[in-house]
Amino acid sequence: MDTYNKSCQIAASKRQLEDAKVLYSQKRWLGSIYLGGYAVECSLKSLICYEEDEDNFKETTPVYQKAWDKVSTLWRNAELRYSEELGTETDSKDFIEAAEKLHKLFLHKQGIK
Repeated sequence: MDTYNKSCQIAASKRQLEDAKVLYSQKRWLGSIYLGGYAVECSLKSLICYEEDEDNFKETTPVYQKAWDKVSTLWRNAELRYSEELGTETDSKDFIEAAEKLHKLFLHKQGIK
């Protein structure tokens, strides 16, 4: 399975956002932020494929790949992924709301509900 395929990215984005909401409901704040970011990542990659008329993120122009690498480096910091802390409800809530908005926009631009 090629996980860089546009359809794989769309499906993953939906699953990760659902999981982020479940973690939020269980007061697992940092985990919900992390998976919310993952949902945005996948939906953004699918949007870039859509905009460039490619079926695979690997086939898109390097300018988008480099931009994504820069953004994801900040989001994927080790403190967020490996922390023993739960984080805060406020940060988690704000992040999930922002992730939902971006996710919806990225999919809407592709004609996906």
